[in-house]
Amino acid sequence: MEKILKTMNILYIEENEKYNEVVCDALRFKCNNVFSAKNLRDASAIYNNDSLDIIITDIVFNNKTIGVNFIKNIRSINKTIPIIVISAVDSTDDIIELIKYNLTEYIKKPIQLSKLKDSLFECVKRIMEDGNYIINFGDNIVYNVQKNILSKNDNEIELTLNERKLLNYLLVNKNYILSQEEIMHFIWADKFDISESAFKSLISRLRTKIGKKSIKNSPGNGYILEINK
Repeated sequence: MEKILKTMNILYIEENEKYNEVVCDALRFKCNNVFSAKNLRDASAIYNNDSLDIIITDIVFNNKTIGVNFIKNIRSINKTIPIIVISAVDSTDDIIELIKYNLTEYIKKPIQLSKLKDSLFECVKRIMEDGNYIINFGDNIVYNVQKNILSKNDNEIELTLNERKLLNYLLVNKNYILSQEEIMHFIWADKFDISESAFKSLISRLRTKIGKKSIKNSPGNGYILEINK
């Protein structure tokens, strides 16, 4: 479950700068891809421009519980994304209102990091239920991360061990450009005579299977995975 969590994009929304920093640092121990916002305008921009898996938010901004409306708006367009609320609010009315929007967890401040970890694992569990943690590459090509199965039109596409290792490594680092050297070291760490042609052949084979536009080459920098939202 920790391996799956590493691949996910998490948005954390908290207006208190220090609290935001502390929680984001804690989140990055569990997940490589953490987005931070200190207001709901920036949070909405991140939501609209990045493929998110989990949202964690306070509901109090500028001394008003306007975060409830933010959650309501998210739910109007996305019924399933896991949402965790971390807040000092203990108003029964506000909490009852939040229950309508299918929260994964409501965590009372001051936060216990062990509670946050358990909540994140619950998010992963919900996403993975019935094999629903699916990466969509377009053209009906999908990858079930939990089961390590690539398929097109429900027909499984066979992956070699190195192709699967490469795909999972690109997924874990899906927001980062990886150099050829980094990828080669990960795939062939115990070998010293791997040629550049072997590396390019591996990239080419995986591109053929997941879609040629899914692995982008940044000349002089490396490679990055592009995933459909």
